[in-house]
Amino acid sequence: MSEQGDGAAHAHGRFLFLTQLMRPPVGFNRPEDVVKDPALSLEEKRELLAAWASDAFAPPDHPGLRWLPGAEDPVPLMEINDALRRLDELRRSAPDQ
Repeated sequence: MSEQGDGAAHAHGRFLFLTQLMRPPVGFNRPEDVVKDPALSLEEKRELLAAWASDAFAPPDHPGLRWLPGAEDPVPLMEINDALRRLDELRRSAPDQ
């Protein structure tokens, strides 16, 4: 297989891995959308935001941004970290189960 073909196969495999990592894989444009989603548990929201914050979603040459598949635009990593802190605050303030 050509070097270009190998690169395309690797990129496709990475895309499939990242898509499976995200639950749900699309539908959020801002981290606050995740925080406010009533269909997700706090743990699911945290997992989604933590995955979004990973370097795997950094656009080339823009380490301070993250671009979730299906989102309209990239968002600042700081915005994702702020949403994670908000979830931590919500968890601390939630009554014990």
